[in-house]
Amino acid sequence: MRVIFLQDVSGVARKYDVRDVAAGYARNFLLPQKFAALATPDAEKRLAEERARAETSRALAGELRAQNIRALDGAEIPLAARANDRGHLFASVGSEEIAAAIAAAHRVEISPELIALERPIKEVGEHALTVRRGEAVAHFVLAIKPLGE
Repeated sequence: MRVIFLQDVSGVARKYDVRDVAAGYARNFLLPQKFAALATPDAEKRLAEERARAETSRALAGELRAQNIRALDGAEIPLAARANDRGHLFASVGSEEIAAAIAAAHRVEISPELIALERPIKEVGEHALTVRRGEAVAHFVLAIKPLGE
């Protein structure tokens, strides 16, 4: 039986794939669970249109992410954290906190996984960091100051 996959099914197919599967598998599992739909000529036309829209949307989203990353190049991101007298932070600063600081300072959403951080930051001061996604690269400075200054 020929079906169009509406979702990724591990080990079988990815979303938008058109495949021949056993009739029982389609009737008893794929169709009731809404993992797939019957592949009629009309459904295949709609699939081609939907796939084109999804790829266009994915390309636009990727370009927007690249622009957001490039906008950070050369920026200084301020961050206040609790520290002792010698400049050691009470809690280390990780990529999640850095992403939140970027969002607060520049209103740009950056995924924490994109921030190149060898180890969490544990001291007050300026730290040079990099954000990379594919070909889009931005180098910025994270300026950590003790809370209350």
